[in-house]
Amino acid sequence: MSRPPSLRRRWYASETAIALMWALPSLVFLAFPITSLAAVGFNNPLVVACLLIIVLYAATYVSMWVFNPTAPRSRHVTWRFAVPYTILVALQCTIAGWCLITDNPGAAYLMTYIFAATILLTPRPLLIPLVLAATILFGIETIILPGEPLYQLMAVLTTAIMCSTARFGIDRDRLAEYTHQQDVLLSREQERSRMSADLHDILGQTLTGMTIKADLAGRLLDAQRYEDARSQVEDLTEMARCALADVRQVVANQRTLLPETELESAKTLCSAAQVTLRVKRCGNPPPGPTSTLVAHVIREGITNALRHATPDTVIITLRNDGVTVWNNGASSRPLLALWKPEKNHLIEGSGITGLRSRVGDFGTITAGPYGSEAWTLDLTLTRMDRSYDLPSAAKTRTCDTHGAPQEAPA
Repeated sequence: MSRPPSLRRRWYASETAIALMWALPSLVFLAFPITSLAAVGFNNPLVVACLLIIVLYAATYVSMWVFNPTAPRSRHVTWRFAVPYTILVALQCTIAGWCLITDNPGAAYLMTYIFAATILLTPRPLLIPLVLAATILFGIETIILPGEPLYQLMAVLTTAIMCSTARFGIDRDRLAEYTHQQDVLLSREQERSRMSADLHDILGQTLTGMTIKADLAGRLLDAQRYEDARSQVEDLTEMARCALADVRQVVANQRTLLPETELESAKTLCSAAQVTLRVKRCGNPPPGPTSTLVAHVIREGITNALRHATPDTVIITLRNDGVTVWNNGASSRPLLALWKPEKNHLIEGSGITGLRSRVGDFGTITAGPYGSEAWTLDLTLTRMDRSYDLPSAAKTRTCDTHGAPQEAPA
């Protein structure tokens, strides 16, 4: 599915910013060859020409980062990579030749730019060949050019290790994301298969019986045995009602959420997002509709925390009278944009609005900042199932927003 134009522009802008963060700081090392040129004097036309080559070198290097994705997914080599990379290598050789003629050191240090672009911007099929070629070029420059081979080797080796670590991390994160997507698709397919099996097992026999009853009623009508036919039609009607009830039960089971299931799902999502999840149990919500409401609040709270904030920690506090989902990502702009402190008002999205509608008169939903760093979503149940009664000891035990149990004030 393609991105909307506005989203594509934002995505491209963020990728470009990240690329420039990689490319621009390292350009400060070009000050060394420029200083060497300044020592010779800019009255020399050869020095001016070399200075222009270094400027073109820097522009080519930056353009590679701007117009090529970091650690590209595609295995195809594009002209956006091939053309500037070829120009960059040609300029590197030109600068090395100038250093050889003028007996100036420093060209080998520029190989750090070649290695950075090679390791982080090369499509995977060409990665190893180009790294080997860059290594050979660096070895030749180190041998034939004056300078300090040990320091040159340390600079290039450090750059290669850092860039290799970064590319490995990017590839690993992409593989983890792909694996997670596959797991989600597999779980959906398993859920569809389970529901299909339930419908087949529940309705198969009923529908077979209805077919037999309908066929028998038709034959009885042909034989003018109306009373017997009426009896079969009544049985057929009853079986249809049972089938409808069975279908409704399957759908109801499909829609029912359980707190424990949502907690497991929350652990998986927070682990994938590298967010610490803590679960505090100060009680258990009563079974039945109220338990389903607690599960919905857990799902909505985790979704909001991971989608609209950048928390380090999420705490889910289960109580006898509800649940609180706390996260410390309230300082993020997307989440703060929903809160208007001058009006003490939360701009609710469809999720919170849907929760309020679902909860109804079972309880109250509270959402908003907690201090300067935290954000909470809280469900307090005011109506329990009739079959459920809180123990007297549990009624005197409460939890704060962080889930730490404390005695209720007298």
